[in-house]
Amino acid sequence: MKRFHSLVVLLLAFTLIVSACSSDDDSGDADGTTTIPGASSEDTGFIEIFGPETASELLAFQDAMQPFEDASGNTVLITGDRSFQELNDVRMQGGNPPDIAIYAQPGKIQDLAARGDILPLPDSVAQSLLTMFDPFWLELVTYEGEIYGIPQKADLKSLVWYDPSAFAANGYAIPETWAELEALMETMKADGNTPWCIGIGSGGATGWPYTDWMEDVMLRLHGPEVYDQWVSHEIPFDDPKVIEVGNFINDLWGAEGNVFGGRETIASTDFGDSGLPLLEGKCMMHRQANFYANFWLDPGRAGSNPEAVLGPDGDVNVFYLPTISDDFGTVVLGAGAFAVMMVDRPAVVAAMEYIGSPTYAETRTPLAPGGGFLSPNTAQDTTISFAGDPFG
Repeated sequence: MKRFHSLVVLLLAFTLIVSACSSDDDSGDADGTTTIPGASSEDTGFIEIFGPETASELLAFQDAMQPFEDASGNTVLITGDRSFQELNDVRMQGGNPPDIAIYAQPGKIQDLAARGDILPLPDSVAQSLLTMFDPFWLELVTYEGEIYGIPQKADLKSLVWYDPSAFAANGYAIPETWAELEALMETMKADGNTPWCIGIGSGGATGWPYTDWMEDVMLRLHGPEVYDQWVSHEIPFDDPKVIEVGNFINDLWGAEGNVFGGRETIASTDFGDSGLPLLEGKCMMHRQANFYANFWLDPGRAGSNPEAVLGPDGDVNVFYLPTISDDFGTVVLGAGAFAVMMVDRPAVVAAMEYIGSPTYAETRTPLAPGGGFLSPNTAQDTTISFAGDPFG
């Protein structure tokens, strides 16, 4: 996506600055009551939302829709699958799309809009979004002048999860440069520890964590300008710079003792499970986005610890994946998920309006401990705290 690295800057600012500030937004009425966006729709009934979130993430999403259900009289059912994109393609082909779908790929949304598979947002909803989101978010999902998606969440990806107590016990310092990170990996191995837990399995979407590594390293080796050229296909995937990035990662993953279970397990290990051995000391670090906070605590996932404390003094914390070149400053990889409308009914429009509202962001955020959910909605009340927030 052209100028996609701007998202990086927005997310860094959002995560490190906005979450520490308060909002001037007044989402209530003069008498102190709260108005739920979308509650005034006369069309009530059943609304289906389909997306990639599962387990605790899905439950939090469902719970965050409760104020809308209570106020509007609608019933919202959210279903999720890690192979959502392939399954939703089948549903569209069969003429049975969900009312609302959640896509994390703006390019896919552009394609769906071009094919007429999704609907543009009504002007009233689109205009309200302009007051709550940085224009860049909306440009990502604008096709031929019409907005097709609502920014549902933001993800900060340039993070490394680690166990603060394990680092302290071994005398490990947080690396601030890539050279320090490489030196730390060698020290860990010399101490009998395994530096990384890595897995890229994800059903029909297997491989996307590798893509994230590629993007993070591309930003660090060659900078945002080359990154933009790469993702907008101005340079091919066999360009020497892209090959250099691939070789860089392959060398890191393939080095003896660098990855828990060995390089041969990376493709077959589900990304959701891949970091959990860190809780048992089987590896020291796991590179994954802020949403992985949900996985450490997921009671339905083997190897997790629902009682784990996230944060500097807890069981798991995060540090910034260091830069490689000083030429590009602090580069951060980010992403977002967008709600798109596939069925035109007043109740569906009302649900979309709610998902784009400050109320949704304020309701959803506390349901994901440890910064597992971030919203780019600038009108939200940012005094709402994250339980065990590793970013604070």
